[in-house]
Amino acid sequence: MSKAEVLISLSAVNFYHYYYGEQPEEITYQVLD
Repeated sequence: MSKAEVLISLSAVNFYHYYYGEQPEEITYQVLD
């Protein structure tokens, strides 16, 4: 995946967690390392 695709994917995951009132998973941020 390109960097842009990764960022879009992370945004979607974070939105999902925010919408359902849950904390984003740690692995979401590990992808950026």
